[in-house]
Amino acid sequence: MALKNLTIIGLGLIGSSVARGLQGKYRITGYNRNFTVTKQALKEQVIDVAAKSLAEAAKADIIMLCTPMESYSGIIEELSGNIAADCVITDVGSVKVPAIMSVARNLPKNVHFVPAHPIAGKETTGYEAGEAGLFKGKRVILTPLPKTPEAANLEIENLWKHLGAHTEIMTAAEHDKIYAGISHVPQLLAYAYQMAVAHKKYAVQPKMEGDYKTFARIANSPPEIWVDIFMLNRAHIFKFLDKMFNGLTHIDKFGDQVELRTALGGKQKDFKLSGNKKLDAASVVFPALLGNLLLFCIEDEFEQQATRSFSAADIHASLALLETAAAKKEVKNFADYAGTGLRDFTVCSLYDVSDIVEDYAEEIQLLKVLLHRKIFEITVAIESDSAEQLKGKLAEALLKPITTSLRA
Repeated sequence: MALKNLTIIGLGLIGSSVARGLQGKYRITGYNRNFTVTKQALKEQVIDVAAKSLAEAAKADIIMLCTPMESYSGIIEELSGNIAADCVITDVGSVKVPAIMSVARNLPKNVHFVPAHPIAGKETTGYEAGEAGLFKGKRVILTPLPKTPEAANLEIENLWKHLGAHTEIMTAAEHDKIYAGISHVPQLLAYAYQMAVAHKKYAVQPKMEGDYKTFARIANSPPEIWVDIFMLNRAHIFKFLDKMFNGLTHIDKFGDQVELRTALGGKQKDFKLSGNKKLDAASVVFPALLGNLLLFCIEDEFEQQATRSFSAADIHASLALLETAAAKKEVKNFADYAGTGLRDFTVCSLYDVSDIVEDYAEEIQLLKVLLHRKIFEITVAIESDSAEQLKGKLAEALLKPITTSLRA
């Protein structure tokens, strides 16, 4: 039996990982804007065919978009005249309602779209960062359209199963609400916190070691990955931040949420203090409080919001068919949807700092103010609708090697 033809458009971390993991299971055509990458993938036998154009890449049974989401509409428009009937298009984007709108705008008749979001990744990007086993044991959310044939949905489910992942189906609107809290807000907070502790008013920045290094890991994610996500899912992100802000004022009350954090794995940890109050507040106490507050808000959102049915008025009218008047759904466990980003960012929640919070009231207050300011600056950049402005703001958070904990 001949292998099915799979085209992967975009051979970065996710696209090249898919290709590596499916070698021998599909006949894989790769297309990358930079043809040098495509040639390297062909030379290393990561792909079977190196497409030089999107017209050539369109000749497939399945087409997977692994590019920035802003490019979807243009890619589909360019592919549309060459896509075969019954071709299944899928993607790996982190925000699903805008993905559906972008693709549906130019989707030819008899071509099916099954949106997907693999809950896997790294803070490094590019072709070289790809791993064949990146998706093993990971969750992949599918948000198919109601009229999509079951055979098309099954095609994409089977593709992810070949990669060792397990799939779950939900509406695009529910997905975007859930991942605003589980993934997008933690990433925004990571950027904002790195900017806050680097501010000249604080004057002490933690060394990148131990649990603090884990906590701060995602702040080193390349901004270009997140610009589209923050802009496209801003409504849900801002609603969740509003929930966070209500707790940020009283963040010192969130000293012990160890039990909540163990839902993500791990046991209560001991911590060491250096004796430098600013350093300890920035590297131990405040990361614990911030992680605790975030987890508290996520759990509350799952209990109060994420399990409700949604009105079609929540999204674009063209997606009304996605929304069903379902009865209240079974309550979801937030830990089932969390990726390594949330686990790492909340690692300090495994500390019980409730007994020492009062000793750091002054430092906590300053960090609270600085963090609030940096979150505001990021949201202003999001609202600017300028990708370059937002990218520049996020780049301020990129971590640099620190040889000393005291800044000049």
